[in-house]
Amino acid sequence: MLETAERLAGEERAPAPALHRLTVGALRAVADGRRPRDLLLDAYLLRAMGIAGWAPALTECARCATPGPHRAFHIAAGAVSARTAVPPVRRHRRWACWS
Repeated sequence: MLETAERLAGEERAPAPALHRLTVGALRAVADGRRPRDLLLDAYLLRAMGIAGWAPALTECARCATPGPHRAFHIAAGAVSARTAVPPVRRHRRWACWS
């Protein structure tokens, strides 16, 4: 988490209060131990990327631009995908699907 915060903060000594608050909160949650660390890290990374302007696209399909909601996420594209654009998941590890 700290390495991500350092890289996303950009210039040294540039204020990044939202990223700072997120990082402190995430580290407190890790220390608390009530939630799985991998879940905390995933949530932190998604939120930190959003703060830095790199939020994943969650409203329309990355491949065909069909409006959502969608139930598949293309990891490499950083966006959701319509069911018609999703190849069989067993053959493609870059896809995460849920029902």
